[in-house]
Parts: sequence; structure tokens; C-alpha cells
Amino acid sequence: MSIMKRNIMSIGVILAAIFTLSACVEDLDNVQVDDAAGVQFEVSAGIVDTKTANDGLKTSWVAGDAISVFHAEADASAYVSDASFTVAEGDLEAGTFKGTLASALDASKSYDWYAVYPYVADSSSPKAAKVTVGNVAQAGDNTTAHLAGVNFPMWGVDSSVEAAARPTLAMTHLSSILEVVVTNRSTAEVTVNTVAFTAPEEVAGEFTVDLTSENPAFTAVQDKSSKTSTLDVTGAAALTTGGSAKYYLSVKPFTAAAGSELVVSVNGIERKVTVASDVVFAPGHIRTLNFDYDQVAAPVVTTDKVAFSSATLNWTTDGLATAFNIYVGGEKKATVGADVLTYDLTGLPTGAESKVTVEAVGDQNTAMSDEVAVKTAGVYEVENNTGTSFLCIGWDELARTEVNGATQAYQVQVYTDADMGELVYDITPYTGGNNGDNYIFGNSSYLGKSSSPQGTLGIKNENVITPMRLSVGGFYPATTYYVRVRTLAGYTNKETDAKTIAHPFGDSSWSDLVPMTTDAEHVLADDEIIYGGFNDMCVQTDFLSPALGAINDDKATPIAWDKRTSSFLRFYAWGTGLHQANTFGLAATSGITRIDGSTKPVSADCAIHRGNAKGSGNTYIGDMEGWVWAAWTRPMMGAFALDGNTTFIATPPLTTDKLSAEGTECTLTFSAAIRTRYQDNISLTADGLQVQVWRANRETPSYETIHTFKVSEIMPYDVATATAKDVVNDYNRNHLSCDLTLYPGDNVEIVAKRSGYIVLDDILVKRK
Repeated sequence: MSIMKRNIMSIGVILAAIFTLSACVEDLDNVQVDDAAGVQFEVSAGIVDTKTANDGLKTSWVAGDAISVFHAEADASAYVSDASFTVAEGDLEAGTFKGTLASALDASKSYDWYAVYPYVADSSSPKAAKVTVGNVAQAGDNTTAHLAGVNFPMWGVDSSVEAAARPTLAMTHLSSILEVVVTNRSTAEVTVNTVAFTAPEEVAGEFTVDLTSENPAFTAVQDKSSKTSTLDVTGAAALTTGGSAKYYLSVKPFTAAAGSELVVSVNGIERKVTVASDVVFAPGHIRTLNFDYDQVAAPVVTTDKVAFSSATLNWTTDGLATAFNIYVGGEKKATVGADVLTYDLTGLPTGAESKVTVEAVGDQNTAMSDEVAVKTAGVYEVENNTGTSFLCIGWDELARTEVNGATQAYQVQVYTDADMGELVYDITPYTGGNNGDNYIFGNSSYLGKSSSPQGTLGIKNENVITPMRLSVGGFYPATTYYVRVRTLAGYTNKETDAKTIAHPFGDSSWSDLVPMTTDAEHVLADDEIIYGGFNDMCVQTDFLSPALGAINDDKATPIAWDKRTSSFLRFYAWGTGLHQANTFGLAATSGITRIDGSTKPVSADCAIHRGNAKGSGNTYIGDMEGWVWAAWTRPMMGAFALDGNTTFIATPPLTTDKLSAEGTECTLTFSAAIRTRYQDNISLTADGLQVQVWRANRETPSYETIHTFKVSEIMPYDVATATAKDVVNDYNRNHLSCDLTLYPGDNVEIVAKRSGYIVLDDILVKRK
């Protein structure tokens, strides 16, 4: 649709309202309105010639302008919509709009005619003609060129016109015009970008208008109208001190009743006034409002680069501020100059939410921003995988850009005290191992990639992105340590292939020191026969899958729980077949006694069942010394994984005097979980684990099957409702138990009855 042209010709006598926040404000009721005739021009449904003016504003039609035309028999209410009538180039001077009547006229009757600009296709009646008012744009200062077109509706009526006569409709404006005069009272230049006017009722947006009443009545369209009319300004010249300019916007006609509040804002700075008596905003008239631009506006604050104890603040300015104050939790942290619109805030609490505000300081006032909540990344102890000599350190990841870990460089430090008096570990990235194409940093949690803990049983086959975490050993029992974490912009491993791991965040500030406490050692109660918690092993684990072994700088010596390294902790990169107990130096190399009592390879039948038993653990394995396991039994940080059918772990011979020669009724309890993968063929009804006892009191050592646990009892999540996230497992293990009768010298063993990993922990035998 083409648009009417409108140009400024003259301004009538106007006394303006002054919008200020001072005590001597002049109320709007003192403003006088120029009551000269509104903008008018004549239009005929067939032949019309007219031009009109509105408070000195001259309006001209342009070719293609269209109006909606309606008619009804005189004084009747059966209205007919004649749809669109348009004006052609040759008819502009005469103002002739041409169209086709929807129904023939009766030559013996007279008719009432109605018109509204602009034409709206679904306006079917003059009692509910659709119009849009306000929310426009102005290019430059002191211009009214934009005061025409579809957001400045007009209307006209011609009553009791004989059918043979030419209907002439004098068009007048439906909207009221606001002229906002902005004067810069500050010491800095000001560029006007936005102007807004807010009234007590809807004054902008979509409305329906009843053209059949003497004063057209507006009805707001729900959810499409607003109490605020806006003006976007482009290309405005900067106002120097004392300079002023005019800006024009429109509103639906209304009366501001005595006691109501009106608001004008420029660049977001508001001026409010409560009117003392009724103030009329009449259609087809201009009301002028003065606006002194001298008070600073509240900044709008955003944040980015939020880390463990820091965040970058950014905020807006209206050009009036002379300084900005930064507050955290109501406490002032810093003051910066007027030209600074960003600040790196440090010292925020780790893993907690802080309330941040920025205050603009101006010559006349100060203005505080809204509160912004800043939630920093957390550092925490994964308590369900903490033992007597190891900690599982977890943290919220920052800015993950890859799944293979090449951009996940973190540094972890562990101290003995909150004053950082003694550095226990300084853990930095290390490359190699783990499928050969990934970077190693601690263990695969650092990589943030896991191809193993995926699901079947209806769970989508996809890589599961694990949380950031690291299992670290070599600690003392029941001891509190202090951990902090940060990102590294880049770290080059200079000992192997000199590859660099980076982090897109860059070097972040350190997190707070977070206290983490190891478990106390298990002390056998009077009714307990034996306990195996695997807690003295310093072998890494990630989501219940075998991972890396902690070794000293020489990359050869295993770390016992009471022999912490005095230098940087390194990690043993594992590969297939290279991560069994003997790999980490945790198995005895001589004096091995098999479960059947032999020191040589067992019989063929037993070899099939027991395949290459490794025998007992050595002193480095701590509380598991003397326990026996088969090949492919994988030591972890505080757990063992049975890798494959017939793989087992067994207690030493139970020679305690708590067992009687006649037999003692006991209960075996332990925790277990199957590490599921999408490629595993899992049957919930299949056998998962068997509890067996080797009977030392028999002439020929042999075993007795006590109980069989089904796969369904060992699954670490509810298969019926599991999602891909559940398959990650997160160290969840089921608690299993069975009763058994034991004799002195018996070995209790747990045997895998399926392929794949089954993780065991906290094995306890006690008397009933």
C-alpha cells in the first residue's frame, strides 16, 4: 500500500507540559491545546476534490492510497462494505477515490456513507473498522515526514446523501499527535534513539473503531494493543549542552483523568507526572511535551565468561553517567570511569549464585540497574565414589566445544590445608592412551567423552558426554583436603609428543578451595568376619569402567595409600590387555597360593573355570592384601570389575575364630552394577553373578554354588524408564545379599556369569 505524504507547514499556539522529577513540576492540566480545526479533506466515492490541514500539518494523497468505504440506507444500521477505493495519479488533485459498490443504490432513497484510511481487508462494518495507531519511526530531528501512512488513520462520513448525488466525505484524523521537545541539560552530548509515551490505557497497537458515532469510539484488540506508544529515531544529530530537537509520535485519542500518571521516556530515561485535572488528547491535534534530558538512566547489565569464581559484566550507558559502581550482594566492589562498560569481576563464591548490580552516577542523580543473578561453576566431591585413600573430584564444565577432550584443559590442585601450606597434587593434562586418538588428562572424565557407557534396551545409541571429574589416590583415611580447579588456555605436554590441549575459556581464575574428606577405615564389628572395600587401591576409574593407574614420576612405581608422591602426579595410559592388577604392580609376583591351595597351574577343569588366576594381592593393595582374583579382573579406584564370563574375585581363607567347625550361619552383602554398552546383548533374566564357596574342609578342594543373581538385579537403573543419561551410571550400584553357611578356611568368591564389566564393591561377610 502506498502512503500519504505529510509536511510541516506551521505550528499553532501551544503551551507545553514540562516532564521533570523536581518538586516544582508544572502539571499537564496547565497545558493548553490548540483547538483549531483538525486536518480535513474531502473524498468522494467516485468524484472528490480536497486537501486538508491538521494543526498546520498539510496532508497529500499519493497514487495508490486506498480507503475502506461503507454505506447504509439513511439512519439504518444494515451496513454494506464496499471494500477498497483507491486514488490514481490523475485524480490526486481532485482527491477522487474510485471503487466498485457492493450493491446497487435505490434511486428513491438516501444513504449514509463512511470511509476510513487505510483500507483493511477484513473491516466489514463501520461499527468495527480496524486501524493501527502509533509505534513508528522518525528519521532525523525536527521532521514530521513520518506522520502519514497506515499508523495514522483517518475517517470521514457523509449522511443522508441522495442516491443520485455524489457523496463527499470530509476526512479527519483518528489519532492524536505528540510533539516531544527534548532539551539537553547535561554536560555531555546526547543522541536521541528512542522516545516513548505511556498512558493509563491502551493508546497504541491495533483497535476497532465505531465510525457511526459522533466521536468514534475505540476498542483495543486483546494482546495486540499497549499502553505505550514508541518512536524509534534514526539519524538524529547529537544534542550539545542546551541544544533541543523535536520528535513526533501518535496515540489513540483519550482523556487522562485527574490523578492518573503519564510517563515520557527518552533513551530509557523516564519522566513521570500525575495530572491534577482531566487532560484531553484529542484526535487531529498536536500536544507538545517538554523533556529535559539531565538525569542518568539505570544501566542494563549482562554477563558472560562466567567461571568458577569470576564473571565478566557488561552494561549500557545513556552517555550521562560520569562513573559506574559495581556491587555484589549490596557491597560495593569497584568504581570505574564513564568510558568503561565492562568489568571482570573476581572473588565470587564457587558454585553459588551472587546478586550483581551496576549503579550509574550522573551529575543530577544516580540510577541502579536491576539485579542480575550470576551462578558460578561448582567444584564438588563425588561422595558415592570416595574411599579411605582416594577422592573423586568433580566440577561443572566450562565452554565445551568438542567431545574428544582436546579443548578441555583443566588444572586441579590439592592441598593439605585451607591456607595452602602444602601442595599434595598439581594435576595437569597428559597425552596418550585411551583409544589412541584422545588426549589424556587424569582420566577419561577429563576428556568428557565416553564411548562405553551407552545403553541398549531402547536407549538411544549415542556418545554420552560425561561430567568433568577426576579420581585421585594416595590420600590418608579420614582426612580433609582442599581442592581447587581452573581452566588452562593451553597446556603442552613436553614429555611425549608435545601436543597442546587448549580451553576456549582461556586461563580462568581459580575456584574457591573446596574441602573434601576421605572415608574412615572400616573396623570390623564383633559379628563381622571380613570386609573388602578396595579402598587402599590408587587406580583410577571413570563411570565404573577401568581407566588409568596412578604412578610416580618414573612412570613405573605404584603409589600405595601411605606413600604419596612428592612431585607431580602422572597417569598411566591404559590400552587393551594392559590394565589388569599386575600392570599396576598390585599383584604378588611370588609365593602365590591359588584358591585350591596349589602354587602351580590348576587342573584343566579348574583352568577353564578359573583361567590364569593371579593369586593374592601384595602390600601395595592395602586392605585387599591376600584376596585372590582371576585374569581380566580389573582393579579400579575403590572397586573391582569382573571382565567376562567366569572372572572372579575371592576372599582369602577365612581362618578367623568367629567361624565354628560345625558351621556358622552368615550373610554376604556387597554392591554391584553392570556397566552396560549399546553393543552388549543384555538379557535381564540371564544369570549375572554367582556366589560360590570353596570348601577347605573337604578332602578334595571344590566349590559349592550358594546363590545366583539375575542381570535384572544388577542393573544400575530402571530399564523400563531409563534414558541415555541414566546409562552414564554415575557410580550407582545395587546392594545385594544372600545367606550362606561357612566353615573355618572357606573362601567366599563372586563369579561373573556374563561378558562385559560387572563392578563390585564393599564386600562384607558377617554372622547372622
